[in-house]
Amino acid sequence: MIRQLGRLMGGMLVVLLSCGTAAAEVAKATVNHGQDAAAGAAVDVGGAKLYYEIHGKGQPLVILHANGGNIRSMSLQIAHFSKSRQVIAIDSRGHGKSGLGDKPLTYELMADDVVAVLDHLKIPSADVLGWSDGGI
Repeated sequence: MIRQLGRLMGGMLVVLLSCGTAAAEVAKATVNHGQDAAAGAAVDVGGAKLYYEIHGKGQPLVILHANGGNIRSMSLQIAHFSKSRQVIAIDSRGHGKSGLGDKPLTYELMADDVVAVLDHLKIPSADVLGWSDGGI
């Protein structure tokens, strides 16, 4: 059957097999991100406890997930960049293991939260990689 699919779909079979390989990589990479007690901590920022994890060593890189996501949803990026960078992955306010607090959620507040986590860690500057709301 695979040979017939290969003939019918040409290069598409390679894509399907690659997706299977990528799925295996995702499964390996997501084992602990977002639940890694050794790498995780929390800091109180304006009435909300914000959870973050630090992975790897090197120049700091903040990784921010999309709305509705959490640290785990950025596992592939964390696994890749932590090979050469100090990755600070943050559960945004009201997501994952971070509390919401009592302030209205705004992009400005979310940006202030990232600065507060970096200040707490005594990191004066960092590169930022974000997806969707994490990129805003």
